[in-house]
Amino acid sequence: MSTTTTVKLGDDFMKVPRLDEAGKNWVVYKDRFLWSIDARGYVHHVDGTSYAPPDPVARSPGVAQVLTAAEAALDVQWRADLRVWNQGEAIVKQQIAATISDSLFMKIRGKGTAREIWEALASDFENRSRMVSVDLRRRLQLEHCAEKGDVRAHFTKLRTMREDLAAMGQPPTEDDFYAIILGSLPTSYDPFISAVTATSSVVGMNLSPDELMRTVAEEYDRSDLDGFDRVSEGDLSSTGSFYLSDDDDTFDDFFESPGTSIYGDETDPEMPGLQTVSDSSDEDDDMPELQAVSDSEDEDEGDESDEDGEVLSSDRAWADGKVRVGRRRGLRILPSLPRP
Repeated sequence: MSTTTTVKLGDDFMKVPRLDEAGKNWVVYKDRFLWSIDARGYVHHVDGTSYAPPDPVARSPGVAQVLTAAEAALDVQWRADLRVWNQGEAIVKQQIAATISDSLFMKIRGKGTAREIWEALASDFENRSRMVSVDLRRRLQLEHCAEKGDVRAHFTKLRTMREDLAAMGQPPTEDDFYAIILGSLPTSYDPFISAVTATSSVVGMNLSPDELMRTVAEEYDRSDLDGFDRVSEGDLSSTGSFYLSDDDDTFDDFFESPGTSIYGDETDPEMPGLQTVSDSSDEDDDMPELQAVSDSEDEDEGDESDEDGEVLSSDRAWADGKVRVGRRRGLRILPSLPRP
């Protein structure tokens, strides 16, 4: 005696994407359809693992037959099992009919069982998979991530295409997919890729396509978190060094950051006449203070000269405007400050 367990599931379990008539989404459609009917317990109607229950009673067509008590019990059980089977057949057929076009429905409506309908669809679209795989491989090779684009989303798309090709029996080789990944990256990643390739050659290890994508994705995440484009010229490089041009304000911004002093512990090599000192403390009360001056040309006249009116050699670099000390141009640095 068979036991039937009914599990009530939501409609979401039966939601399957509509099959594209050209077969472009056949791989996804096939898997999601099988998963859907498996969640409802009807996958055996299409995979060939079970059939309609046979009639246990030998019957003679056109002849009235009196059943024995044993045959009557078997007949009742058979009719109950057949009713359950037919209900499953109807559900699977309706699931297929609801997700295909009218033209496809007209082709398969004459089939008897759900398995025959499914096999007819599979045979039709599997034959198309060759052309679909050729087109998909071409699109995979043409994929390219734009500058400043989302690298992780780009890699997800490449993986999906590779999996679809594998499902069609045409997976790209490891070397081919590795080359496709390299060719799809923006040119700004060339220095980073060169560094990764050189490092892997030194250690004698070849990266797999998945390892390459993970390495590049981590670099993309670091670049995104830091707020710098680590692979473009003029910004923070992947080694953590700065590139500063003559017109770059990073030098000025450095001296405006909290806790930063324009003084160091050594003599400034650019201005040999100036002796730098450490940060002020309670013991530095008797040291000369910085003299504040205006940026106005009228008020600055004579500031770069000694009491005889002659410009000191140590001040000439400041007077000629060749020295940049942040944006604190209103601070006059006195030469040869004595150390405490």
